[in-house]
Amino acid sequence: MSTVKRISLVLLAVLVVVSLVVSTARANDYFEAIRQVIEIVQSDYYREVDTMTLIRGALSGIMQAVNDPHSSYMPPVAFDDYWERATGEYVGIGIVFEATERGVKVLQVLSGTPAARAGMREGDILLSVDGTALRGLDATQIRQLLHSEDREMEIAIRRGDENITVRVKAEYIVSPSAQWSLLEGDIAYIKILQFGSNLEENLEDAFAAMANHTGIILDLRGCPGGLLDSAVAAAKYFVPEGPFIRLISRGGEEEVINSAGPGPDKPLVVLTNGLTASAAEILAGAVQDSESGTLIGSKTYGKGVAQNVYQIGKELGGIRITSMKFLTPLGRDYDGTGLQPDIWTDAVSIRYEGQLAPLVPDSRILRQGLSGRDVSSLQDALRALGCFSHTTTGYYGSITAAAVRAFQQKAGLPVTGVADSTTVHIMNNFHLRTPIYGDGIMEKALEVLTALRP
Repeated sequence: MSTVKRISLVLLAVLVVVSLVVSTARANDYFEAIRQVIEIVQSDYYREVDTMTLIRGALSGIMQAVNDPHSSYMPPVAFDDYWERATGEYVGIGIVFEATERGVKVLQVLSGTPAARAGMREGDILLSVDGTALRGLDATQIRQLLHSEDREMEIAIRRGDENITVRVKAEYIVSPSAQWSLLEGDIAYIKILQFGSNLEENLEDAFAAMANHTGIILDLRGCPGGLLDSAVAAAKYFVPEGPFIRLISRGGEEEVINSAGPGPDKPLVVLTNGLTASAAEILAGAVQDSESGTLIGSKTYGKGVAQNVYQIGKELGGIRITSMKFLTPLGRDYDGTGLQPDIWTDAVSIRYEGQLAPLVPDSRILRQGLSGRDVSSLQDALRALGCFSHTTTGYYGSITAAAVRAFQQKAGLPVTGVADSTTVHIMNNFHLRTPIYGDGIMEKALEVLTALRP
């Protein structure tokens, strides 16, 4: 009888040992048939096939038959990677990286980790580990090399124009689940990276460090979720005492999990986007239903189901299977559709630094004999470009027409003296400077929060 470890992901952050027990003789007959098929393949197939390969294939087929996008079999490396991303717990050296054409670029070095103690820095390019080149490897292969236990690794690094070598040994690491900072106006900014095992501790530290805040921005953009226990622990900071989530299990049985409260003591806005998922949506939905804060951004991902994760064994990996559906406290089902924000806003804002003059409307053609506000804007624009030196009158006379011809000649346009849409468009481009792209959702959040604060 094989033993399987169950890890309840997003549902319960526990590790339970259970046994696979089949209660009927009929099921045992089926298992015996599977065993016989494996024996037939091993004895009759014209090429030798490893037993583990066949068992993994059988497990993969079983999970595919479930026909659920969130249920699957994961081989050992994929299982470890999945668990690491879900909880933030892993054996490694303590870096966040991305694979580039040059090698592995270090995006962040976590404090107090082997990488930090070895002197590794943000921006370093990792070239090789124990002589194995990293260029061309995918993220999973790189993690395998960097997460090797019980031995010291030699890592070749390119830093600027210098090549250096460091020696580092992997160890157990818990990645930060949240980042925080105090913004102008004493606004507490908290970004939840993942609902990992240390989120409650991170939030406790955050609010202790920002005790005198005047408002809260909770950034859930890009957060993939994690452990439900962590979401429940986080709820007390953002959701008043009362219902936090409704869990619907097999057979329609419902369980309500409550927030301990008291919730936020200052105005709260929550930032969301299309990558706000799972446990992050649970928290966002509870904030929205309890009206303890305002959701700003765009629609969330729409994952309203929870998976149990079973670790089958070191050589086999594990499976994840959808075991429950969850609803918001008011019973809203957003699985597959996502949560709608209270305030929609574009992710990117654009402004122009040092605009020379107000833009000229291009909704109509301006020519001699016309007058009005649009003509005044045209004259101001021509003056800013050095083509018009007279007083703004709002009347399109011969002097204005001559100024338009001067600009058209300068811009390589047909010289007509008529400010058509093409002339106005080119003129407006002359007025603009390099665009400055901003965080539109954050800017809207600050605007809303400023209005909400006393």
